[in-house]
Amino acid sequence: MILTLLLAAATTLFTLPDIEVTAEAPELQSSTYRLIYSITEEEIEALPAVSVNEILTYLPGIDVRTRGANGSQADINMRGGTFDQVMILINGVSITDPQTGHYTMNLPISTDIITKIEILEGTAVNLLGTSAFAGAINIITRPDTLSLTSSPTSPSSPSPYPIHSEGPSKVNRKSIESQSKVNASLVGGRWGLWDAALSGKWVLSKAWHVASAQYSQSTGYIPNTDYRLANLYYATSFYGVELQVGAQYKDAGANSFYSLASQDQYDATRTAFLTARYAHNWGRWGLEAQASYRANYDRYEWHRGTITNRHLNQTAAASIRAHYASSWGKTTLGIEARNENILSTGLGDTIATPQGIFPLGKNRFNVNYFAQQTVSIGIFSAALGAQGHYNTVSGNEWAGGLNLGLNFVKNGKIYLNANRSMRLPTFTDLYYHAGIQRGNISLVPEYAWLIDLGLQYTYKGLALRANGYYRFGRNIIDWQKQDDGLYYASNVTKLDAAGSEIAISYHYGYWLKKIEASYTYTKSFTEALDLSKSMYLDYLSHKFIFRLEHGIWKGFGACWTLSYSVREGAYTTSAGDVVPYTPVLLLNGSVFWANDHIRVALDCTNVTNTRYYCYGGIEQPGILPRASMKVTL
Repeated sequence: MILTLLLAAATTLFTLPDIEVTAEAPELQSSTYRLIYSITEEEIEALPAVSVNEILTYLPGIDVRTRGANGSQADINMRGGTFDQVMILINGVSITDPQTGHYTMNLPISTDIITKIEILEGTAVNLLGTSAFAGAINIITRPDTLSLTSSPTSPSSPSPYPIHSEGPSKVNRKSIESQSKVNASLVGGRWGLWDAALSGKWVLSKAWHVASAQYSQSTGYIPNTDYRLANLYYATSFYGVELQVGAQYKDAGANSFYSLASQDQYDATRTAFLTARYAHNWGRWGLEAQASYRANYDRYEWHRGTITNRHLNQTAAASIRAHYASSWGKTTLGIEARNENILSTGLGDTIATPQGIFPLGKNRFNVNYFAQQTVSIGIFSAALGAQGHYNTVSGNEWAGGLNLGLNFVKNGKIYLNANRSMRLPTFTDLYYHAGIQRGNISLVPEYAWLIDLGLQYTYKGLALRANGYYRFGRNIIDWQKQDDGLYYASNVTKLDAAGSEIAISYHYGYWLKKIEASYTYTKSFTEALDLSKSMYLDYLSHKFIFRLEHGIWKGFGACWTLSYSVREGAYTTSAGDVVPYTPVLLLNGSVFWANDHIRVALDCTNVTNTRYYCYGGIEQPGILPRASMKVTL
């Protein structure tokens, strides 16, 4: 089947004191303006995790609601929002699914090639697009070449990204070449888990390449939770042109994942994406262009073996952005065109000429135009931005905001943000009409104002982050259970949220590689909504994580995580009983031995075999021991 070409949004790389951030137009602010949390390649390797979904469970402020063992299926929530309100990016390119957030985490990458994961907490729609309503997660696979190929960014630099570098100096060449490596890994564990991956990174003087191939399978922790998936991914950059392509094949038993009325559901998905980006500077002037395409096909079966629904959604986008840098700030102007299309047996309007097996479909075209001005004067920084959004279905909307930053002491920053965001309904929100769910084609975009105040401080091995926020939400989309037992999509007139986040960490050499404690609090406020009848707004009100990574002796080390979470709301059992969620305490650990070429690890998640629920009436996996080996050349 020929897929229509499409694209996503412009990206730019920004240097932070300790991390680098990749994001869409017009700009993802540095930590001067926003609270940005990152986890590095070395920290990821130490965690007891075999998928991106599992990695995210260990990070502050993220609510990962899993369906299936080893994170084979998962929804990502932030700050009391829904899984449709979080944007997922790979190297700064959005791969968010317009049909449903359930499929956004169909990521065709192996954890072995991840250089860094960055978390932007809070509203960022004017920076990233209409899906970044509650936050954004950026997964970086490109080699860490920024500090090796360019000098530190100054306010007068046209762009902090090494857009058209002629290659590193001789001094840096050895450091760059040391990043080239080939990995082969194998994981085995309970419930018939086998995960094999082959990956490599090759960093040359004027180009880099990243590639991975992965296969994973499991027989499932309860009946009909088996899965098998294969991932392929390749990315490269040469003389300022950056390309990436990925594909995933996944079949998974869905037990009662989407409704307790059937325990033999099944979901098969095929996902692919392709992106291209080029940027160039002429003195203080810069121009950046990007194009991307993503397609996701799914075959859903209410009873395994009997096809119920099939969908093919495609997203294509192209954007261009120009900027001018002066000694005191940067001016950015840009425009993006994005087309979202779905062909389906159950979603959309009747189309005049059916497309193969699809009698239904819907197309919506979006145009985003944006402007931003950044200012940096001494210890004070500010960014003022605005975005207009036109959609062929909902018409015109707008977003924007003001972000202020102050370096109040050496290594210390305070920021204050006020931003307006909006999000379009997904195709599922609008059209799904099956089982116990009823979509609503009259839904309008949801929007919110977010006020965010925070600070960040580092001193030697110590790091402290803290913030508080209040979100004024209007027309928030939710699915509410009515007297007939069905869930109907509707706009909630008012749904506010408030919360705070604090994290403190310390590292000191081999014996104490990292110790970190974080706490996240969220509270929703509404007068017209019964959370016990909500399908998706049963959010985490409290989340505490303690993580300790330490050396043991001669290459031996360990990583431990202890988490405690409290979820609001309740779930309905298969017998029809409404049961409130109970607090969950989980212990996970990994003990490993490693040298320059071999790493052997014994992992265990849910060490205490705690029985708990976090997604409806689906019992979560119990104790899961795993053994792994990775060879690096």
